[in-house]
Amino acid sequence: MSGPPSFDFGPAGTSLERVGAADCFGRELFVLGLPSLASLSAVELPASRFACVVACDVEGVRRETLLAFARVLISRGAVIVSSWGAGCGELAEAVEEAAAGVGAFDSPDRAIAATVHAGERLDEALDFLFRDALPAPAWDAECRAAVAIAVGHPEWASRMRAWLGAAAEEADEETGEGEEPE
Repeated sequence: MSGPPSFDFGPAGTSLERVGAADCFGRELFVLGLPSLASLSAVELPASRFACVVACDVEGVRRETLLAFARVLISRGAVIVSSWGAGCGELAEAVEEAAAGVGAFDSPDRAIAATVHAGERLDEALDFLFRDALPAPAWDAECRAAVAIAVGHPEWASRMRAWLGAAAEEADEETGEGEEPE
């Protein structure tokens, strides 16, 4: 049995793969593997609004690079950005700065959230995305995708794919979705 299709949406080494029908909020699940932070700008994302977890090692990365990445995420529709990995606090700060730059904090109903998952395991950050990452009210109806993004670490993308696929399958079993009628 082969897995879900992987689609090339940008520069070499970049792939976006649908891994599950829905998380706890009914959003489609995707894993995006990126060779670098800069490669995001060439990628087509799966929904106009989405929640995401970004797994990357950004220790020592220039502030301008983090801010450019955050601006691209927000301009593409990110309404929740959870960060995991070395230096993830700096990435969250860049997301907050980019969000403030587009007026995301002018109204609590339209806020863009940044969360930090330092000191957690990757599966804990993914569990937050899958079960707890609820967007601000203005974005709730439009937020139709949850995207796990692995930057510079294909093995993290593989772990994300496996975890999200298993979680979606488990959620389907709990709700009875995907079963054949008797």
